Amino acid sequence: MADHVMVIAGEWKMSDDGSWTFSIDKHHMSRIVSLAPTTTLLDLERNVLKEYFPNTEALPSASLSYWPPNTKELATGISTPPVMLTHDGSILYFYRHFEAHKGMNLFVTFKVHPEPTNVSQVADNLFPFTTPNQPIQ
Repeated sequence: MADHVMVIAGEWKMSDDGSWTFSIDKHHMSRIVSLAPTTTLLDLERNVLKEYFPNTEALPSASLSYWPPNTKELATGISTPPVMLTHDGSILYFYRHFEAHKGMNLFVTFKVHPEPTNVSQVADNLFPFTTPNQPIQ
């Protein structure tokens, strides 16, 4: 049976004193996605992207993370870094923590890919060359 987890969009930042804060993306905010013990990293990323960008073809990349459940440091800003989800084993590890602490959230940072620059060697003008006016003889 699948559980549901809240995914909060934003970006982790480390201050000069070494403490971590998460700045929420006020445009994307939070979403709810399903999570099961059999969920792979690819499945979870795909579900998160579908939830945040339902009608988009060119999807950004997503970095998923969570705050360790045995700390309450997120409120006080201690230096323990967030845990990045980078493989299927890390998803299972998160799920085990999530089963014990249902209040845990996932965090997502989107990396928008820049628009590709025009690398075509063909000019936008279909007729870039003009024939000089030749006098008729």
